[in-house]
Amino acid sequence: MLETLIELGIFVSEKEVLSQKEIFEKGSITETQKNTVARWLEILKKEGILREEDGRLSRTGKEVAVPEKAGDTETYFNKLKPYLKHMVTGNEVPLDVFYQKEPALAPNMLLRRIPGCEETVERLVQGLRLLAEERRKEPLQIIEIGTRDTAITRQFLNALEDVSVAYTYADSSKYFLQEAEKELAGYERVEFEMLNLEEGMDKQQMSLHSYDIVISVNALHRNIDAADAVKKVAELLKPNGILLMTDLVVRTYLQELTAAFLENGFADIRDKRKEAGLVTPDCLLWRECLSEAGLGEDCAVTERYGRCICCSRQQASVLSYHNGALREYLSEKLPEYMVPQNYHFMEQLPTLSNGKINRKQLREDFKEETAVIRFSKATTETEEKLLDIWKQLFGYENIGIEDNYFSLGGDSLIATRLISEVQKTSAAK
Repeated sequence: MLETLIELGIFVSEKEVLSQKEIFEKGSITETQKNTVARWLEILKKEGILREEDGRLSRTGKEVAVPEKAGDTETYFNKLKPYLKHMVTGNEVPLDVFYQKEPALAPNMLLRRIPGCEETVERLVQGLRLLAEERRKEPLQIIEIGTRDTAITRQFLNALEDVSVAYTYADSSKYFLQEAEKELAGYERVEFEMLNLEEGMDKQQMSLHSYDIVISVNALHRNIDAADAVKKVAELLKPNGILLMTDLVVRTYLQELTAAFLENGFADIRDKRKEAGLVTPDCLLWRECLSEAGLGEDCAVTERYGRCICCSRQQASVLSYHNGALREYLSEKLPEYMVPQNYHFMEQLPTLSNGKINRKQLREDFKEETAVIRFSKATTETEEKLLDIWKQLFGYENIGIEDNYFSLGGDSLIATRLISEVQKTSAAK
């Protein structure tokens, strides 16, 4: 962090004294990375490398301690180092660096290099085998959420080779879903679904309480509200269903040089991590999240290899919602013309600050999405070329010029590929 600041001409001299605003200006820090650099400054103060007096920072002269054996992580950061100054100044887009130019630098590739990764995954695989053995009487419904490392997914699938299973791989990003689909093309029984744990489950194409096992590897912490994400996971589990989960909990600054670039310097976190100054929940906080989601009664949470490993069972009975049953009940109580035709299940109604129902929000929440139905044809050569690129990226044949980018599953990573393809096709930037 300090080396990058020095490369930008900041704190070159130990006598230099600067405010945070002056640091941003002198280093030409891009607006999107100011939260990241602000976190670096706090860390450097905490480590005694910078001092603060009257809101102004200067170097203390303390040398930065470098571990004698950094192992694979040292190789990783030597490759990442040249990009750091370019990302904080906006000359390089982090998404491009981590997922296009240098895929080996993706944050999940770093997690592989941190000691204990193989041992942790092996423990989950063993747990999966035991659960599959216990439940051989009927086909298992399993969903794996956002692992973004197909080498790990393959280990799970290979462990279930002789088991009757319907396996779903889910991710909040169309880009990562497409990457997984390519990498796992040889596994015919795997289905791929979009799932965003930061959105209401009622707005997504997922069946509630329909999975025997939910697997999460280094994924749930990516949500801005981890507790809410665990509650959404609980909504996926059948009665007595099992959550197998692991997440990194070891205190490290590695994420400050990687994931922070992609996640607005972690400024959007809004659960208890914010108060505790954590990037990822610790084991105690994960246990709280599980309890709040109703998954804490039959639950084993251990910390091994710098990671939290959880195995938690859903309650024996869960609140389930069925359109037909509700319609039938209402038909017995109301005249036919008063029985509603459309139903939406919600945990709670949106309210205004005065406690009244927010009717405007209700209407917005249930506007029907109309992705891939207009199919307005291209009328110019440029539109034809753009439509061909969209069809290739989204995997849909019937896309029209009026279809909505986000409704089709577009995100910032897909946008990076889209721009690249447009530049190739048009031979211009």
